[in-house]
Amino acid sequence: MKTKSLIALAILSTSLFATPHLLACGAGCADGGKKVSKKEAKNVKVWTCSMHPKIKKDKAGKCPLCGMNLVPAKTEVKKKK
Repeated sequence: MKTKSLIALAILSTSLFATPHLLACGAGCADGGKKVSKKEAKNVKVWTCSMHPKIKKDKAGKCPLCGMNLVPAKTEVKKKK
């Protein structure tokens, strides 16, 4: 009886934490986030993984650690004085 209660508690607590994430995230999290057009992709110089920002690639592809699609890395634009 005790193990059934523990299993039920584990399932309940997992669903309480997972459900808000899935609702907020939607399909965008599974594929790495924002879609980039082919025209925009040509101008991107550095691609990174949204889950592993230390990953830097020179072209679009998949993260070698988690398999998510790489997204364009944000680069700082220096303002002219």
